[in-house]
Amino acid sequence: MNPLLWLVGSYAILIGGHYMAKRPIEALWPPDPNRTTPAVEINNRDFSPNPPAIVFGHYYMSIAGLSPVLSAIAGLYWGWLPALIWMLVGVIILGATTEYITMMGSLRNKGSSFGEITTLAVGKASGIYLTIMLWFLGVLVFSIFSVTMSRTLIATPMATIPTIALTFIAVGFGHIRRNMGVSLLPATLIALAIWSVFIYIGILYPVKFSFNTWMTILVIYTLLTAYLPIWLILAPRDYLNAGVLVAGLAIATIALIIGNPKFTMPMWVGWETARGALYPAIFATITCGAINCAHSLITAGTASRMVENEKHAYPIVSAGTKGETVMALVAIALIASVHNYQAFTTEVVKNIGAAFSTAYGTAMGYIGLSPEVGAVLGALTLSGFIITTMDSYARAGRYCLEELARSVPAFKAIKFDVPVVSTLVTVGVGVLIALKTPFMQIWTAYALLSLTFAVYPYSIAIVNRVKEGKPFNGHFIGWVVVPFAFMATTGAVALLYFIQRFIANNQTIPLVVSSFLVVLFVLSLLQLYTRIKFLLDQRKTSGISTSA
Repeated sequence: MNPLLWLVGSYAILIGGHYMAKRPIEALWPPDPNRTTPAVEINNRDFSPNPPAIVFGHYYMSIAGLSPVLSAIAGLYWGWLPALIWMLVGVIILGATTEYITMMGSLRNKGSSFGEITTLAVGKASGIYLTIMLWFLGVLVFSIFSVTMSRTLIATPMATIPTIALTFIAVGFGHIRRNMGVSLLPATLIALAIWSVFIYIGILYPVKFSFNTWMTILVIYTLLTAYLPIWLILAPRDYLNAGVLVAGLAIATIALIIGNPKFTMPMWVGWETARGALYPAIFATITCGAINCAHSLITAGTASRMVENEKHAYPIVSAGTKGETVMALVAIALIASVHNYQAFTTEVVKNIGAAFSTAYGTAMGYIGLSPEVGAVLGALTLSGFIITTMDSYARAGRYCLEELARSVPAFKAIKFDVPVVSTLVTVGVGVLIALKTPFMQIWTAYALLSLTFAVYPYSIAIVNRVKEGKPFNGHFIGWVVVPFAFMATTGAVALLYFIQRFIANNQTIPLVVSSFLVVLFVLSLLQLYTRIKFLLDQRKTSGISTSA
């Protein structure tokens, strides 16, 4: 395999999948372009209507953090072919569908979070279970990304100044857009021109901070962005970083195609590797880039509160999820063309962020840039999508605690409905986990959470279908029922499989999380069954046919 065939072929499949799946996915929940969205109706600190380009930038940068890079590279344990097949099939058939259902559910319910939507569709208990786990997902994302961000910037000090500068540039961008009425294109050009100057300054004057200093900076930054108005920093920074990320991926793609080095990683390694058996382990390894429940924190947590028209929902979530897959494909191409399998298992998996930046620098040599400058560009690309995911998930975690306070009196009594308190708790717990838990144990817990609760969007669609009395025709069965059965089965098998591995390896943190997940997973499926049975019995009692 070589990057030319790998990238061009995969991109063609993703583009085709985007257009092929649009009609059947939108048919599950038809958008109404004349319906007022929550962002337009409410328009306050947490709701702000934005053009689809800005919403896409926020959504893409929030979901496409380090996760697709980590997921895809870790997925190379079995070789590049299983990773490729699962990502392409997963994102086109499963990922875009669940994201669309989640966003439309939020848009039709005043910008409600995923937990609140689940409460309305399935039941209060399921909504509470899901919200607790979504909050924990937000905490884990902050933990994983803050550590990786700190390590990446320590390894590439030339990226320090431009990384910090972009935060202040984003504030200025948000101000001139909202308060001075500057249109999108000139504001974008001004911001990127200023940032390019700081990139040059950063290369000339590298600044190196310690790990603890970077963690402190990131904690302060996250506390501010999780609380400040969404238009001031979160949306503009994500939009600007999206441009940087797209440019970085485009440059990497061009460089790899020009150099076109042969992959030194194998196509297929075997069913059983150090990471575990292909089934179910690959599904609990590659989540981002295929299907990931963690995205719902953004899809129905922040992004849905920025959408100005329902017709933008599918283009935003489809392009965003497939853009995440593009990141994963580029990451695999970079690593697979630089490292062999032995180096992968002994070096790459120990510091994937640094390995990505170094491989990116190597690829830049194909277009005449020095490895040092290339590594800086790689670090900026990496740090850009790490930090935007980190702050978005922290904000979404804050929303989860506030939501729990509205449902559970005990949480309200300890002031979780106060934004400052919910922000401090979310970030504080994330810091404790980051400092006290080995990185890969955090990642495994995160991946299992992301995989297991991917059944919820399908649950919402199934309950709504039964409630509306619509038939389970071939279209609905193919796009919802069969995927639901597959994800429920795979999630259950993965939980049991990894629990026995955690016990064997004395890994306490992921064992506790996974055991708790099993309980919530079973309770959630039972409540789904009870809810559907109740609706069917209700329809029988009223004499309404369920098959027409």
